[in-house]
Amino acid sequence: MPQKMQLEIQNLTQRYGKDKVALDNLSLTLKPGIIGLLGPNGAGKSSLMRILSSISKPTQGTVLWQGDDIIKNPNQLRKELGYLPQSFGVYENLTAKEFLLYLASLKGLPSKAAAIKVDELIEMVNLTDAAKVALKGYSGGMKQRVGIAQALLNDPKLLIVDEPTVGLDPEERARFRHLLSDMSGERVIILSTHIVSDVESIADQIAIMNAGKLLAFDTPEALLKKMNKAVWHAVVDHDEVKVLRQQYCISHSARRSDGFHISIVCHEQPLPGAVNIEPTLEDVFLFHTHSKSQAMESA
Repeated sequence: MPQKMQLEIQNLTQRYGKDKVALDNLSLTLKPGIIGLLGPNGAGKSSLMRILSSISKPTQGTVLWQGDDIIKNPNQLRKELGYLPQSFGVYENLTAKEFLLYLASLKGLPSKAAAIKVDELIEMVNLTDAAKVALKGYSGGMKQRVGIAQALLNDPKLLIVDEPTVGLDPEERARFRHLLSDMSGERVIILSTHIVSDVESIADQIAIMNAGKLLAFDTPEALLKKMNKAVWHAVVDHDEVKVLRQQYCISHSARRSDGFHISIVCHEQPLPGAVNIEPTLEDVFLFHTHSKSQAMESA
């Protein structure tokens, strides 16, 4: 009986030099579906992605892909891996089609199958009209779409995308989210980002990281349920906003004719007149990554 597809991260630690800890004893088990990996810049997401894609090795800990230790033996994982790093380089004198065919040959795809796959992917990422244009003439968003296509060349069972929507306009970002959603099925997809809207509509589970630690991991519905009655709406003046920012996590603020309408993430009523409102995933994210909220939670 074949082993169920699974990525197990066990006690992963990554140190750079004596003082920099990028990952701090992180453990996580991922199964097929889309996992949104959320964290502010510097949370350790990219360090984790590089280890999971077998580019770098951790200081300590283990990563198992379908039971195989990828740190000791990365070859099986690499056959089943698609990876789009945060910084993706291209050969600018090649066209998109030439570049993708070249990468397909490096991945060992037979030439006929590669040609069919490349044409499918170029259409999928909406580059058909520019497929024969040299990459040096592409915008940043167009190059990112080429990066997305190359990550899908070998029909990966584990797909890792690190900040994939950088440089994409709103329509392209929505198209990319739909693409990931259509692909999910029987594969593990890790979408690493600091943008909550990139994952809230498509993620089966969300992991929230900060300072190298895993702070929360659950379905979006469960994360929202845990924040029930922990988000408050209030209308205050300008001076009050500045004071409240020093005391609480304010997830939203909008100037209106009657004052500032703010949302405060807090388990107890923060000020008289504040009323409970439904939490959003943005509230959940800020609650876990905001320093004052973390202090409150651990108190």
